[in-house]
Amino acid sequence: MLIDQIMISDDIVNDVTKVFDEVKHKPENVYDGKNCTRYGLQTKNIIQLEDFQPLKESLLKIKSSIEQQLNTPLQYYAAHFIEYETGGYQALHDHGRNNQEDISYILYLSDSVWTQEKMKPRPPDAEQLQLDINSDGQTYFEMENFDDRRLSYQIHTFPKVGKLVFFESSIMHGAHETRNMKKVLVGGLKFVDT
Repeated sequence: MLIDQIMISDDIVNDVTKVFDEVKHKPENVYDGKNCTRYGLQTKNIIQLEDFQPLKESLLKIKSSIEQQLNTPLQYYAAHFIEYETGGYQALHDHGRNNQEDISYILYLSDSVWTQEKMKPRPPDAEQLQLDINSDGQTYFEMENFDDRRLSYQIHTFPKVGKLVFFESSIMHGAHETRNMKKVLVGGLKFVDT
């Protein structure tokens, strides 16, 4: 199972965040149907929305970064912005079981409180550290051992501005509650038949 991460340049992150913040509250851009985002705003597929066309170059650079890592050509299926309120989370889901996508990604546009605290020079309080680990918007991946379900486990990654996590779309994943506002760009890519 593929789960990997790389860092994306500040220029791309700033470009993406700027456009999102400018147009996120236009009703025509916001998805109002049922989805896995809880207590947050999720856009419709930005690939198809006029307001997000200024991001075309940045989206292609993100895709190119993943193509370089995987050494294979990809094409966009979808991309969405999500902004979580305090207490917001993403319900457990996947993207690949209906052949919608092959590779999914999450680009973090904000840090978690855990990431911010870790950067401070003082050692964190042990009780607060446990709270941060368990409730600060980290993405989790359900790794199933089909031979012995007792050996199934989770992989967690914490939000950090510029971190791009990409993974096989069939992997079940979600995000724990966030303690502060959290912004992400999520994308779905398909392999290109050559």
